[in-house]
This record gives sequence, structure tokens and C-alpha cells, in this order.
Amino acid sequence: MDLPQDSDSESDTNDVDPQHNQGPGDRAPSDMTRTTSRIEDIRDALEFIGFLKEATLEKSGLSDADIHRLHNPTPLSADPLNDPDFRLSLDVFLACTNSSQATYHGIRVAILRCYPDSGMLSYNQIK
Repeated sequence: MDLPQDSDSESDTNDVDPQHNQGPGDRAPSDMTRTTSRIEDIRDALEFIGFLKEATLEKSGLSDADIHRLHNPTPLSADPLNDPDFRLSLDVFLACTNSSQATYHGIRVAILRCYPDSGMLSYNQIK
């Protein structure tokens, strides 16, 4: 019994390699980015995958200093709770849980005014 073919069936020839009788799932990953689709979402996804494969920090627009910090992060102390500046920041942050960010900032400014060498973290750093 012959089934009628869709009018789109001719454009489906891109889905099978007639020489090797391979379907899309049989292709090597590097060939997948060259695959096209009639479905816009799939075309967008394939384009995005291509961008991800070519992405590098050097092409990201980040400064050289930022890239260096990403490659060489500052090591954390073994136990940050033993760091007095971190502990102070955490205690004040937790005490201000029901307060505004401005409250934390005001307390931090007051502490730094009294103890300029304090390494109390900013709100965004402790958050």
C-alpha cells in the first residue's frame, strides 16, 4: 500500500545521508552544528550551541585582570568562620535579615569609621 507523501517530504532529504544511510542521531557531534532545521527553535538552539563551542574568556570582553582572577582565584582560608572580618560581616548580615540593605551599609560604615583596618565585607560580598 502506497501512502501519500507530504509536500514537505522532499525537504526532509537533509535528514538522511543517502550515501551512508545515516539519520541525524548517527552523525558526529561536530556535524550537528552544520545541521539545519525548518523549526525556528531548533535553528536557534543549534546557533547557540555553535556560539558556546567557540566561546573563550579572551573573546568575552572581560578585562585581562578579570580573566587572570578567573584563572587564578584567591584561595579561601580553610575555615572562613575563623576569619574575624568574615564572622563580623556574617553576624551583622544575619542580624539585619529583616532590615534593609541600607541598614547593613550604615552599620558597616560606622564600623569602618571606628576601625578603618577592618575588612568587613560589603552587603553584596556577604550576601
